[in-house]
Formats: sequence, C-alpha cells, structure tokens
Amino acid sequence: MEMKEIQKDQFEHLWKGETPLFLFVHTPFCGTCQLAENMLRMIENKVSALQIYKLNASLYPDFMEQYQITSVPCLLIVKSGEVQEIFYAFHSVPYLVHKLVPHLGD
Repeated sequence: MEMKEIQKDQFEHLWKGETPLFLFVHTPFCGTCQLAENMLRMIENKVSALQIYKLNASLYPDFMEQYQITSVPCLLIVKSGEVQEIFYAFHSVPYLVHKLVPHLGD
C-alpha cells in the first residue's frame, strides 16, 4: 500500500473508527520528515496490513494546536478518537515496526 494524504471528508471517520489510524504529520520541505516518510514507506511495503495516512501540518494549524503537536515529523496512533501513542523520534525501521505492529491486532 502507498501512504495516502488524508482528505478532510475522511478525517473524522478514520479518526473515530475502531481500526487504528496511523497518521504521519509532516511538512513538505522538512528534510527529517522525508527521511521519516521513507522509513514508514519501507514498513508499509513489508507489513501489508499497515495503512499509514499523511497530514500536511501546514494545512491544518487548528489540528496542530488542538493535539498540541510540537514538531514534525510526528506519528500518531489513534483508535476510537483517542490518541494511543505519539512519536517524534523515529529511531530506526526495526524500532517503528516494534511500536506499530502490535496496534494492528487491536
């Protein structure tokens, strides 16, 4: 699966859904964000059940303020409208796999 930019019309449905939402918050010209996105793409290619959505922080300042997201890149794991985990440090691909895959069984 390919990482998809989240659309406004699907945001609320995905945010409040029973299926965990993996939301990568980025800005287009952030070099660290591009590295993090490459890591997440590698994981998506290896873990077929994982769908990660992207959110351009520049387009959603209200979202950034509401959820007190202090920097990008950022990865949120959300289930039933509740933020389960938030990551600012991506460390490595194995680290992310270890953190993300357990949420797929929820």
